[in-house]
Amino acid sequence: MLNRQFITSSFLKHILSKDGIFIKTYKFTIRRVNIFILIIFLFVLSILYLSIYKAREYMLEDLLDEKMGLVEDKMDAFFSQAEDSFFVAYDRGVLGVYKDLNVEQMNRMFTPVLDNFKLVSTVCLADKDGNNYMLMHSDDFYVNVITQQDLKSHKQLRYKWRKCGGEHSLLMKDSLEYFFDPRTRPWYIGAPILGDKTVFWTKPYRFMFTDMSGLTISKAWKDRGGEKHVLSYDVSIFDISWFTSQMEISPRGKVCILTDDNCYLGLPKDDRFKEPNDLLDYLLIKADSIDIPEMLTAKTEVLKYKTQKELYTYYFHGEKYFLEVKPFTLGDSTFKILMFIPEDDLTKDIQIFSWIVIVILSVIAVMTYGIVQANQSKRKANNLLSIQKQEIEFKNQKINDSISYAKHLQEAILPSIDQINKLLPHSFIFYRPKDVVSGDFYWKYSFDSILFYAIADCTGHGVPGAMVSVVCVNALNRAIRKHGIVEPGKILDHVRELVIDAFSQNQNEMADGMDIALCCFDFEMNKLWYAGANNSLYKVSQIKKGVEIPMKSICNADRILHDYPATRQPIGKSDRAEKFVTHEIELEKGDCIYMFSDGFSDQFGGPKGKKYMSRAFKKFLLSISDKPMEEQKVLMEKEFQEWKGELEQVDDVCVGGVKI
Repeated sequence: MLNRQFITSSFLKHILSKDGIFIKTYKFTIRRVNIFILIIFLFVLSILYLSIYKAREYMLEDLLDEKMGLVEDKMDAFFSQAEDSFFVAYDRGVLGVYKDLNVEQMNRMFTPVLDNFKLVSTVCLADKDGNNYMLMHSDDFYVNVITQQDLKSHKQLRYKWRKCGGEHSLLMKDSLEYFFDPRTRPWYIGAPILGDKTVFWTKPYRFMFTDMSGLTISKAWKDRGGEKHVLSYDVSIFDISWFTSQMEISPRGKVCILTDDNCYLGLPKDDRFKEPNDLLDYLLIKADSIDIPEMLTAKTEVLKYKTQKELYTYYFHGEKYFLEVKPFTLGDSTFKILMFIPEDDLTKDIQIFSWIVIVILSVIAVMTYGIVQANQSKRKANNLLSIQKQEIEFKNQKINDSISYAKHLQEAILPSIDQINKLLPHSFIFYRPKDVVSGDFYWKYSFDSILFYAIADCTGHGVPGAMVSVVCVNALNRAIRKHGIVEPGKILDHVRELVIDAFSQNQNEMADGMDIALCCFDFEMNKLWYAGANNSLYKVSQIKKGVEIPMKSICNADRILHDYPATRQPIGKSDRAEKFVTHEIELEKGDCIYMFSDGFSDQFGGPKGKKYMSRAFKKFLLSISDKPMEEQKVLMEKEFQEWKGELEQVDDVCVGGVKI
């Protein structure tokens, strides 16, 4: 860094001096250097401006493509709202959440969808027999229409609700006379039973109950009995048209969407469409039925459009317009996006861009002059820190958004507490992830009088643990549903094979897996079969008279804790793979069964900051085992929080308790 006013090269002076004779050199001042830089800058700026002017046509095309890309992104984002919410609801259906559905349950599950995604106007759940549960949003009310039909009768019940706070208040219940069979509707007929991301979008049609036109997204699945069920969301053309009529692409630019027979699916911006109700008389009518001058003038060009992307120019009132037409696909239906922009709107953008370039380069020239005079290192360091801070904040926000969505997905694969309470009325789950998402999970599967129930701890925690948990849950489901294995030890043997195979798809083999306690309850026989991978099972029962209590047992005056050991190996790769041992356990009324991960006993805390340890955990479970299960959960949460205190939680925690 040079500090003097004059920039002189002593080395040059030295080599140009001979026999005491000093050859005078030119002394360049910083000011002269900056003037020279400014001249170069003005020359470059002139060349750049001429290049911009010559490249005007290319820039116009680029601007048109950019604006069409923006329109497509907005349309994708608009319809993705419905599709993303739809897939979450669909996955619940595949998992059997909607089995034995009633009106109250449907409203609790789907009124948030209608509240948060305004473009979704109606939700339907139909089965192969023509029974249908429908939920609609109308003004400040919610309306259910329940269709129930059999061989002898057909009846439809209508419920009208008002939402007050978090509750639904029933205002009216009556029956409808006209016949409705969902199996005749296009959304039911076209609903596919295909891959995870395949959905069916209907062509525009008129909704039966609201008398509005729109599109419907639907998808079907089959339950364990092989019966077909269909979920559908209605998207009103009214909402699509309001969205396109408010879309801003340039001061006078307009966007609309046409069907293949040139009817408006989305209306363009127009002075007639300032309020939502202004749209009602113009929905799904022929494009040439509305007096929109730009549209009528370009009619011949639009009607020539077939399949490929086209760009047209035409003149309206002596002014040059661009018309770009591009296909937009929803399911099997293809529509046309039309974008009308006056050339002046784009040239203004180019002029603005040119001035921005000039201003930026001018600022750069001024800053260059100032930077030469000042401390460059400090400014560069500050700029670098500012950029790094913004990058870190941006990346951190993206990471947090991704983790939040991962939590949403993980919650979708976990059974709900209501489902568990329905199968195990006297039970609790104490579930506390260390991070937003968890490597611990709880799982259930039931048929007839048999209930499979598990608590598992996957390798790691947070996002890595959650990803492993998805693989492990899928392996458990496949072992029972696909292969029909019912013995816990054999289930774990097969799950181990599936998990190892999942993590050995390429040369980078992984040793990830899980520890698990898996139970099979048979409530008719009052028996329990248990197998574990590193995770034991505890049973607390009444001490029987005349029965000798083993040494070192954990017990109190009238109750004793039995520890059923797990096989000391994980679900995953291990040095010596052994068969998992199944324990058969007799159950009696009042027995308490506990399964858990190691997060509770490994937690640091207490007055000395040590681990809680498994023996202390056993004593604590014994001390609360005579309490109701709801109270046990409260006491467990209190014990964990008091032990942890201000220390950081070290691992995910999951404890499940069941009282017989």
